[in-house]
This record gives sequence, structure tokens and C-alpha cells, in this order.
Amino acid sequence: MTGLQPTSVLLITPLFPPMMGGAETVVLNQAKQLARQHIRVTVLTARIPSTIDKELVEGVLVRRPPRIAVGSLSGVTFHLTTFASFLAHILLNTRIHYDVVHCHMIHYPVLAGIILKLLRPKTVLVATSHGSDLNTCTKPALFRGIVRGLLRWIDHLIVVSDDLLRIAGQLGVPSQKRTRIPNGVSAQFFSVQSERNVQYDVLFFGGIKHQKGLQDLIAAAAILRDGGNPIRVAIAGRGPELGRLMKMASEYRLTTVEFLNAVSQDEIRRLLTVSQVVVFPSVSEGMPCALLEAMAAGKPVVATAVGGIRDVISHNSDGMIVPPNNPRKLAEAILELLHDSQLRDKLSSGARNKAAMHYRWECLVNPLLQVYSKARD
Repeated sequence: MTGLQPTSVLLITPLFPPMMGGAETVVLNQAKQLARQHIRVTVLTARIPSTIDKELVEGVLVRRPPRIAVGSLSGVTFHLTTFASFLAHILLNTRIHYDVVHCHMIHYPVLAGIILKLLRPKTVLVATSHGSDLNTCTKPALFRGIVRGLLRWIDHLIVVSDDLLRIAGQLGVPSQKRTRIPNGVSAQFFSVQSERNVQYDVLFFGGIKHQKGLQDLIAAAAILRDGGNPIRVAIAGRGPELGRLMKMASEYRLTTVEFLNAVSQDEIRRLLTVSQVVVFPSVSEGMPCALLEAMAAGKPVVATAVGGIRDVISHNSDGMIVPPNNPRKLAEAILELLHDSQLRDKLSSGARNKAAMHYRWECLVNPLLQVYSKARD
């Protein structure tokens, strides 16, 4: 396949829809775009409740081999049993050849890809770092050594931000073997239109976890309330920090902060139509798909200067950037936007135009195919 488009690609990912998160959204859309290029695409992912072993999703074959179903979908047991199921599937299907094996997340999906490459030495091994792997798993010395070892086997590494590109270099990946390809946004978000009946001043949507910095959003809401500017906040999503954040909002006596169990794309698009401003107060990021979705929907965004957010937003042109871990600065930016309709309109237009020009999934399949070809060369 030197210099040519691959005919078959295997994507290995811990989770896949119906589980929806940033990485899952990326894999789904990459798979769909590759299939539209007449490539035989297979996704190997974890078996979770209500899913089946084998199904066809928009031209993509999805394989979920049997797994011992114990523990949560984020604990060590889940990852161990999922890796075991990947390994069993690979060993039982050694006759199937893929031109490219593309692993998402630099941990056990890559280990599974290495095993497949050992069985099929001509297979091209590509991996994508979404951020949480290289950002957090490389801090303990032991984990850093393991990640370095995994990266040595990879023919080419894709990262979603300039920050991760730098980290990959520090981990020993040569410049010619690493490429930044940003995340993208689905076309349906460009059709979102704001309603006159605004229900929320501020919306956050995404995973409810520590790296999202939602404690700062709650603290900012308290600062604004205490200053005589109460705001209506919707926090939409699921995750391990939900209980702690609900307790925090209760302790602040914030009666206008709502926690919504809204995770489907339809639910998020509806919330975008009835919200004035979208906030992403992250303390660590790869490149949040939710940010791109909000921009495509034409919503004015306030986000922190971390990870791939800095690659996407130009301050006061298509969004507002504030420092992380700073609820007061976050509160000031939110209040400025809520009080300035002209600024909201300016950022809304800039955000939608930038998302349309640079971040449509259709625009990102060619860079991916170029990486596949380069890795084979």
C-alpha cells in the first residue's frame, strides 16, 4: 500500500457508541469517513450491556468480543477484561489481514495492536493520543516508561493538539513520526438555531470529571450570585464527579444550578438552542469535541487556556479565553458576555465560521489517509 490508500483498517478503541464521549465521537466519525472512501473498516471495542458481538453501523463493522462483565466501565477490572477480550479476538482471527491497525489511546489498545503486528509484521500500526493518556499517565515514572515502550512500536503517532505534539517529542517520538490532526464536528451541529425562550445563561456539556474544572464554574456562579448577578447554569453529562459537584452547589446554596442527565446528541443540540453562553472551565484537555460542537452551533464560548483549546480559540475573535483554576476570571468573562449582546454576536459568528472552515469531519479524512500512507513508507 506504499503511497496508496489502504483497503482495510482496524480501529481499536476501549469504548464506542452507544457510549458517547470525546474519544468515542472521534472514532465513530473517523470510521464513517473512512468507509465513505470505500475502505473496509472494522472497529474492535469493549462489549458493554445492551450491545451485541457483531453489527454493521453506517457501513462500519463493529466487533465486541465477549468480556467478563464485572466492575464499572472505568475501573481497572474493566480495562483488564477488555484487553483480554481483544487479545482473544486477535488470536482467534489471525487469518484476517488489515493494511492499517489504528489504536485509540496509548495504553492497552496499543498493546493489542503490537500483538497483532507481531503476528502480522507487515501491518502498519498507527495510534492516536486524545490527551488523558499522555497528559496524566506519563507523570509517574513507571507509567512514563511504559508509555515510552509502547510508543517505540508505533509506526506513526497522531495527536489532537500542539501541546500533545510537544509531549510526544519529549517522550522520544521523532518529528517525522508524529502528526497533529485535530478533532472534528458533525454537520448537524451547524444547523442549531438559538430560540428566543432562553432557559439557561450558561451551559456546560461533557464528561463530569475532575479535568473538566466544573468546581470552578460552580464557584463562579456563587461569585456572580453574591455580587447581585445570579445566573442560570445547566451542567449536562455523567461522570464520577457528579455527586461531589452536586454537594458543592448545595453548600453554596445555588438554587439556579441544574444537573441534567443529558448525553445524547439530540439532547445536547436542544440544550444549545436554549442557552446563551457555553463554558468549558477545564484544568487539562486534549481537544474537547464539545467545544467544537458549541462553536459549530454558533454559541459564544468561554474556555480555559489549556491543551487543544488554545489551538482552537482566538481570544475575543471566536471565543473568550481565561486562565484555568480561576473562578473569579471565569465569572468576569461570563458576566461580560451576558451583558454585551454585540460581543456575543461577534463571537458566535466567528466560532461558527472557524468550525465550518477547519473542523468538519469531511475535511479531516485526507490528513488521516496521508498519515496511513506515510507510516507505510
